[in-house]
Amino acid sequence: MTKIAVTPHPGARKWLYKNVTHIDEFVDEIDIKNINAGDQIYGELPVHLAAAICDKGAEFYHLSTSPHHAMTYEFEQFKLAQPKLEKFYINSLTKPALPALVKSSSAKLAAKFKRIKKKHLGIRKADFKLALYALLTAAGVASFADALSGILLFQNQLQHWFDLDKEWFKQHYTIYWIIELGFGLCLFMWASWALRLQAKNWIPIRDVKRQAEDKRYAGLILSLSSGFRFEHKQGDWFFIKQKYGDPIEVKLSGDLEQDIQLLEPLKIQWELILRTIRSQAVGHDALLQRVSLLGSQDCSIKNREGKVERISPGTYPFISNALKVLSIYPEFRNICFEHYPVPIPPNDIEAYYNAYLKIANNWVDNHKLQEEEILIDITGGKSLNSVAAALATLHNKMQFQYVDTNNLNDVLVYKMEYRQQNI
Repeated sequence: MTKIAVTPHPGARKWLYKNVTHIDEFVDEIDIKNINAGDQIYGELPVHLAAAICDKGAEFYHLSTSPHHAMTYEFEQFKLAQPKLEKFYINSLTKPALPALVKSSSAKLAAKFKRIKKKHLGIRKADFKLALYALLTAAGVASFADALSGILLFQNQLQHWFDLDKEWFKQHYTIYWIIELGFGLCLFMWASWALRLQAKNWIPIRDVKRQAEDKRYAGLILSLSSGFRFEHKQGDWFFIKQKYGDPIEVKLSGDLEQDIQLLEPLKIQWELILRTIRSQAVGHDALLQRVSLLGSQDCSIKNREGKVERISPGTYPFISNALKVLSIYPEFRNICFEHYPVPIPPNDIEAYYNAYLKIANNWVDNHKLQEEEILIDITGGKSLNSVAAALATLHNKMQFQYVDTNNLNDVLVYKMEYRQQNI
């Protein structure tokens, strides 16, 4: 299921982001071809598009305000205009309502089963071993307890298989009882010891281990920092540093090594991004296939009284040009560059965490990447971004790295690893 918000207005977009959980994409106009059964569409649409969405088995939630022209307001005024979402089912007159509803319900049910089938339970081999040793331990306890109480185990089976009568068991009762007692005790001791050893692997502790910086990855996730932007003038791309003082403009040549040298004295994140991608994209053993950029939304700067003094612009609007700049380098021609479709609140750990997991799941499910082949770079963004990256790799096989801004050759890559407990 995909959640899509359809509105060109920034205030409405921000309200939807805050009131609808886990929106996957924000668009100005909807493309019906990309809508599948079970998807959820939020916003305002013409009747014929809303009907087409419902006909495909998707759900449509209409966003309205009072008055209607308040849809164009900025966020602070927009949320005062009584915004609300209402679910509508619309179908064209050429299709009877009941068959269309049945078709829609069937499509939703099929999509739900498909998602359940896709998200299979990750049962490990260690889980089966643990269950087996637990069962053997219980059997050992039961056998030993039965022997102590004088019950002869397997008496019926031995009589049937080997034609042993009751007189034989009376004559050999003592030795059979000792064997039975020893068998139950040995089974219990061996199974309980094996259960203890297996529990070490089944109940692990995570540990942080530094990895070799020359390891290759197929997927790279980067967060865009503020302080710079790009402009296209007369056929050339210009990098503009707009942080601390007068803007500094650098004409980009399209030569990767030359541009890195030109940007190095500026001490800005874009040069680190180029270095990071170059380290994964260049070389005979390069594996890099996909790169995703995350951008932040605008942030209100408040004083101690809680009054907004200014708005700090987010980096999300600059991603489009950033992706175009990356495409000018021949070294990156085989890489698919993309951007996360939702701007991330700069102080929202949960939003960054969910974004990392969504990107990784999309790459694993739809582009055949492995989790251990995905690297999250935490050089850009705020400190909270680093916390989110560590959390995202805690219960997954992804890894994260930091590029040292003071050492051009120092790339710190970390991995959360298992280590056994002493139990």
